[in-house]
Amino acid sequence: MSDTEVDAMCEAVRETKEKVGISVCGSFGLLNEQQFRRLKEAGVTRVHNNLEISNRNYNKTDMALLKELGYEVRFAMSKNLFITGTGTDVGKTYVTGLIVKKLREGGASSAYYKAAMSGNERRPDSTLIPGDALQVKTMSGVEQPLEEMCPYIYETAVSPHLAAKIEGNPIEMECVLKNFDRVCGTYDYVTVEGSGGIFCPLRFDEQKIQLEDFIKARSLACLMIADAGLGTINAVVLTAEYMKARKIPVKGIIFNHYEPGNPLHEDNRLMCEAMTGLNVVACVKDGDMDLDIPFELMEGFYEENGGNRK
Repeated sequence: MSDTEVDAMCEAVRETKEKVGISVCGSFGLLNEQQFRRLKEAGVTRVHNNLEISNRNYNKTDMALLKELGYEVRFAMSKNLFITGTGTDVGKTYVTGLIVKKLREGGASSAYYKAAMSGNERRPDSTLIPGDALQVKTMSGVEQPLEEMCPYIYETAVSPHLAAKIEGNPIEMECVLKNFDRVCGTYDYVTVEGSGGIFCPLRFDEQKIQLEDFIKARSLACLMIADAGLGTINAVVLTAEYMKARKIPVKGIIFNHYEPGNPLHEDNRLMCEAMTGLNVVACVKDGDMDLDIPFELMEGFYEENGGNRK
């Protein structure tokens, strides 16, 4: 807010308290120390901050000032969902693009995040293109900048832990979480895509970082993507049992490359539901440009548990 706007707000607060005698709660944009003090002196007793005025915009000095002034500041959090797969090349990124698109078209402020991407191509200036992020952005139509979507981008087409070792750029959990929290402080819904399957290591040297470490650090619930074809029963059940043993909540399963009327695909759907206790919440056919699932159901899979929650 500008000083002129703060002046007008202070005058309005004084008049309100003088005429009505009620407590005044203010909802403001970013303020400097002097502006906070002037509002306090005018009679503002409580400050409310919306999602876009997130905790990433305040440092420890700011928070100490707010406590000194007696303000209680609460920060809204995004709702988040982790997308895992039963393995590589089951179509996680494609389905994730459809999910993010569904949220955006439903009016939600939607974003995408992935801790690490490997197998990426280079631009003419030699910088790496985050391929999965670009695909999701193109499919979904979100305005989120590519630079926000992934902190670790590798050229070598192998598991992130090996790509990081080959290219000399090891993944740091602090960096992954910090960038994730920043995205959570800007958008209403953050869809997080994993690398490969749930077992995929992000780092494996003197430090050991698995995908589940990231999931648990931010208490993320998951949605599982699986290929509808041969071998999926084993892959789905093993993934579901592993996640159950690790106490990672799974909201459901989405089948990709699904062919309606195909006896194998239809039986796989029934068997996976029966053997895991999870619902197949959607089936994606080759070429689908929309996810056949109600917005309200998709939205319901997301939980307010990212950002600062440990």
